[in-house]
Amino acid sequence: MRRAALFCAVICTLAIAAAAPSVAGGKKGVAIGPRDADAAGTIQRLDANWYYTWNTTPIDGAGSAQFVPMIWSDGAKMDRQVAQLEAGPRPCALLAFNEPDGRRQADMSVDEAVGAWDRLRPLARRIGSPAAVNALGPWFEGFAARMAEQGKDYDFVAVHWYGAPSARSFLRKIDDIHAAYGKPIWITEFAVSDWAARDGRRNRYSTEATERFMRTVLPELERRPYVERYAWMGAGAYREATVTSRLVDDSGALTPLGRIYADFDGETAGSVTTEPACAEGD
Repeated sequence: MRRAALFCAVICTLAIAAAAPSVAGGKKGVAIGPRDADAAGTIQRLDANWYYTWNTTPIDGAGSAQFVPMIWSDGAKMDRQVAQLEAGPRPCALLAFNEPDGRRQADMSVDEAVGAWDRLRPLARRIGSPAAVNALGPWFEGFAARMAEQGKDYDFVAVHWYGAPSARSFLRKIDDIHAAYGKPIWITEFAVSDWAARDGRRNRYSTEATERFMRTVLPELERRPYVERYAWMGAGAYREATVTSRLVDDSGALTPLGRIYADFDGETAGSVTTEPACAEGD
């Protein structure tokens, strides 16, 4: 699998490099639940260019931010969501299956995910891979291999990342994922997190460290053409593990971290992207 993945990475990377990157600036987004307090206002205050809700229904009043639907898992819910998308305008992009390698999330086998692909592929102009807990882990490696064997494809790798406030470690992981699969990347969830902070144990990472992490990585993501989009996961964070990644406080006001995110301008940072232009309904 590793040899095949690396071979694919070389070929796909050459193909991506052949297309001249275009100016972006629209990469910044947010992962937010529709039930979060004043979700529409939060999206606007964060100056997010796009958002998603782990569902197929947009948030009313979210302003000009682009909504990207997601098929969360398979089964009866997927049937309803597919029918909803088939009945409406064809979206530019679609996200598929939230952490299928997680028991408390989509919890799908590789065969189930690959088997459902033919239903999802026509729903949008571009479709992202399942967002695995670990894009370099055995589940996603198996998925990528099976898709290649069956001649099926996806347009970008959806990535989740939670960890210590080490910009170097985070960026190296993103670069490694790109090298392994040779696909553009959407980071659909990322935040500084201390998963040992439970049972009364406080988060080890300070808000200052999280702020430094954000200030460092956002310009780097904008300058990587293959990183097409990213979405900070922290608009409604309430666990101790992610408390320093909160973008809004209990009243719905932006935290200092949220203000950093809101004020960040991708174009000023020198943003470039390989993402093609798209108008909904194409």
